[in-house]
This record gives sequence, structure tokens and C-alpha cells, in this order.
Amino acid sequence: MEKIFADVLKKGLKQPKTDAIACIKCTDSRGVTKTQTEGVVIGGLYDLAEWIAESDKTILMG
Repeated sequence: MEKIFADVLKKGLKQPKTDAIACIKCTDSRGVTKTQTEGVVIGGLYDLAEWIAESDKTILMG
């Protein structure tokens, strides 16, 4: 999953960019810290709902 996600971040989207967002509950349960996720925003479920509403395309990996 990490390799696939890294490839997506490197390629980005044509317009305007790719945002990488991780669920705080998922990262906490796996012991992942903010220092391990450079370029990734860690947020909660309410943040996720806002980001999906603001985006034109969303890819969920889990």
C-alpha cells in the first residue's frame, strides 16, 4: 500500500494537485506519527467529510 500511495503522490493529478490525507484513528492504531507522514495531512472523520465535499475526485484506500 505504501508503494502504491507513494506512486500516486509522485504522479499527482493534472489539475491542480493531489492531497494525501490519512485518518487519525487509523494512524493512531498503527503507531504512525506526523513525522512519518511527510506530505500527508492527518485528520478526523469530520475533516474527511469536508475534504470530500470540496474535492472533484476522491480515492479512498484502506
